[in-house]
Amino acid sequence: MFCNNCGTSLSDDIQFCPQCGKQQNSPISAKAASLLKRALIFLEEEQWGKADDYCEQALDIEPENSQAYVIKLMIRAQVKKEEDLANANASYASWSSYQNALRFADDALKKKLTAYLQSTEESIRLKELEATRKEQERLLREEEQLKSNIYRDACRYYSASSSSSDLSKAINLFRKIPGYKDATERLAACNQRLEVLRKERMEQLLRKQRKKRFKVLITILAVAILIAAVVLICIAVNDSNLRRAEEKAQEIRSQLAGMSFSGSYTSYSTSSSEDQFKPVSSMTKYDVTYSFKENGVVTITTTSYEGKGTYYTDENGERIWDDISTSSRAVPRYNVAVSSGGRITVTIDGKTFVLELNSSGVPHSLVYNGITYSR
Repeated sequence: MFCNNCGTSLSDDIQFCPQCGKQQNSPISAKAASLLKRALIFLEEEQWGKADDYCEQALDIEPENSQAYVIKLMIRAQVKKEEDLANANASYASWSSYQNALRFADDALKKKLTAYLQSTEESIRLKELEATRKEQERLLREEEQLKSNIYRDACRYYSASSSSSDLSKAINLFRKIPGYKDATERLAACNQRLEVLRKERMEQLLRKQRKKRFKVLITILAVAILIAAVVLICIAVNDSNLRRAEEKAQEIRSQLAGMSFSGSYTSYSTSSSEDQFKPVSSMTKYDVTYSFKENGVVTITTTSYEGKGTYYTDENGERIWDDISTSSRAVPRYNVAVSSGGRITVTIDGKTFVLELNSSGVPHSLVYNGITYSR
């Protein structure tokens, strides 16, 4: 068996430990000591489950055996030797096996267990510090790599011949790594280059706008000249047409000299039927002759035949008129006009007649208000 105080191997019949002098277990705990020996053997073989079973059997015999709880602590911490508890992978301050071991241990064992725990927690703290340091170094390396990549891409976008788009990309990248290498200087250079490109672009736009305005002005001027030319042509054509019309009118005016045109029309005081012999209250027939003189005067001779009340024809079928009178008057001036469409009009005494020509171009009739006066 083992000493409950110092763990010295003892024979089963010894009552006091020769090493520390502590009184040993009663004879009934010898079996528990044997079970714990088996548990230690299983610990060396890393058979943690069997070691724990034997510890539980020993505790069934001796529930307050601190050595059994120490072995259970070693099982959970998975260490083969008790001194390895000083470098366990986790703090076991809250574990029940550790707390029970302290509860039932003597002062010497408590001191060792406390020292083991302190050593473990210090080791864990140092490991955590080391892990933190390594993590920080890893993050720094990643940050350095990220900055290096950003710097490389920014430098790739920036060059003396970079476009505005590439310079903008380079500026955005350099801004992400202020103070890295010469990023600040390159950022300033990018901004200067971009400003130069913007000014050049603005000058190009202004030149294009000036060219565009110049083209518009040239176009407007060309259109204005064309319109003016068309207007002048139209005026010239119109003047030519007017001259030709005037010449034609003068020619016709000279042809009218010596010509006469006669026509007749009848007026009724009441509507007349187609029966010419139906009595009417009053009817007048007019025979009119327009004679054009060499001196430009037109003589208008009018003979009126007036019938009043009921009247009849004579034995020869001629109408018997109540009154016949002839009048003549001279119009000192008449006017001839020729339209662009070729329509010829003659104005006499305020009346406008349409003058018709024959196929030879000689005047042969005057038409006014549906009445034709022929030669």
